[in-house]
Amino acid sequence: MKVSKTTSVREEHGCNIYSIAFSQDILVEELNNRNKCYYRTFCSCAGPYVTVYKIQVFDLIDGDVFTGPSGPMLVHQSYVDVHPEEEFWACAFGGRSFLPTKPTKLPALKKQQSNSKEGKPKKRKEQGSMVECEEEADTSMHEEFLSSNDDDDEPLRINLDQQPTGPQLLCAAGKNRTIQVIDTTQQKLWMSLQGHGDEINCLKFHPIDNNILASASNDKSVRLWNLRNGTNIAILAGHEGHKDIVLAAGWHPTGEKLVTGGHDNLVKIWNMEEGTDIHKAMQDSYKIELTQNETATTKSSRQKAAKRQNLDLSQQLVQAKDYFKPVICQFPIHSTHKVHYQPVDCVDFIVSPMLLTKASTKIVLWYPNYVNEENPAVVHPAPADLVATFKTFEIADTPEEVFFYRFATCPAGKLVAAGNSQAEVFLFDVDAKSSNALAKLVAHPKIATHVRMTAFSPDGRILLCCCDDGTIAKWDIRTKN
Repeated sequence: MKVSKTTSVREEHGCNIYSIAFSQDILVEELNNRNKCYYRTFCSCAGPYVTVYKIQVFDLIDGDVFTGPSGPMLVHQSYVDVHPEEEFWACAFGGRSFLPTKPTKLPALKKQQSNSKEGKPKKRKEQGSMVECEEEADTSMHEEFLSSNDDDDEPLRINLDQQPTGPQLLCAAGKNRTIQVIDTTQQKLWMSLQGHGDEINCLKFHPIDNNILASASNDKSVRLWNLRNGTNIAILAGHEGHKDIVLAAGWHPTGEKLVTGGHDNLVKIWNMEEGTDIHKAMQDSYKIELTQNETATTKSSRQKAAKRQNLDLSQQLVQAKDYFKPVICQFPIHSTHKVHYQPVDCVDFIVSPMLLTKASTKIVLWYPNYVNEENPAVVHPAPADLVATFKTFEIADTPEEVFFYRFATCPAGKLVAAGNSQAEVFLFDVDAKSSNALAKLVAHPKIATHVRMTAFSPDGRILLCCCDDGTIAKWDIRTKN
């Protein structure tokens, strides 16, 4: 395996970047009739800002497989919430957007200048072995969308009866306890998901049905949503639920189980197999129809532009026609405090039924024996002692009292990447006999800063990390066939 740092960018808004996430889609831009450019896209969130980047990839050999090195990180789109006090903790791509049924005038783009003393936008510098350049594009300049014709109040025309076939939707959530769902094709807010009673810490999409979204919150609950129509499917909380802030959630590869971790030092596993109330609610949620919110789309573009300086994320374009009563699930099939003795801030199924969970400086690979093989019925109360620990990975140079560091696993489930408080990222091999790190990568050579999250591209060939100082670093990963 060969890992090489290619580039890094630093966002100039002055906020900590807490989350990054790749889209499953490949962005294709046509240069002329014969040539095309292919890009991986990902998003970051910091304060009230959400930024979408594109990374050019080369040497397409089959479908979405690229064998060449990746290009620099370029700003593709950027958004800012109308509420300046908003702090986004989590972002994710999922679901699908609706494409207009006929050509629609897209809004013209106007750049808002940053408030620097010189009155000029700050420059963003690409650093690394492959790229050494400065560009005038800057992530402190966020987009303000105006109609290309101020007198044209024609609403967006979308056929909601058809299946959505557009690019994945972009979701962001945090301090204001609302999940903002953005359509990056129309460059507008698509819907707002409200229901949590406190800050939202984590967003994770179902691995099979990409319309299903899980959100973890400070209100001690996890909620399931259907982005096809905005319904709240289920609430995981109550008698045997988490007793404190829920920090993390992760799906089983089949989507039949969800693992959660929280500030109560507990790891819980929730059952969503066929025959359960939650599985039935997931199916029933598709019966709710979606309607377009005409008042949000027919308002004069000129009036809206006069009332705001930034993109207004308070007006949603669609809403559910009917009310869907969510299922309340109070009983996980497994709950344990035997693995960690500190807040659990990252969880994930890796190779079924193995789990990776993290608390403080330790990532633990373990097996939860939550059912009897002869009688797989759910047991209440959930068994707590049936835990087999296989391996522990130690993240060096990280204070034990600091949490909200989130690791990532590659699509094949073989590599784990986790950052520390010294701008370093460690790579671990799950299958290796040793629990020592395969490599130590440096995100920022001159500044010691917290690496809050790492992310692998869908093909596992690009690794990203985001830091408290606004830096995003990128590495290319090449493995032998």
